[in-house]
Amino acid sequence: MLAGFVASGQGCRVRLPRRAQGGHEVWLDLDMFPLRDARGALSGFTQIGTGVTAQRRNRLRLEGARRKNDALCCACSTCTPSSR
Repeated sequence: MLAGFVASGQGCRVRLPRRAQGGHEVWLDLDMFPLRDARGALSGFTQIGTGVTAQRRNRLRLEGARRKNDALCCACSTCTPSSR
């Protein structure tokens, strides 16, 4: 996916994991923009990134809690599973 945008000289937005200096995984939301010279030829890319590791971790925890809640509700006839 990313290679296709780079090869075509288009900008893109991606969310991907990276390894931090300490070796742990971090997630980044990157906006990548092509850089062009005076003739309009592609000369490289620049990127703006935001760390989204905590946001991703919280979303995964919430999804897990919903699944657990839905499993408990299935055992109870007075409630229904949460809507998504």
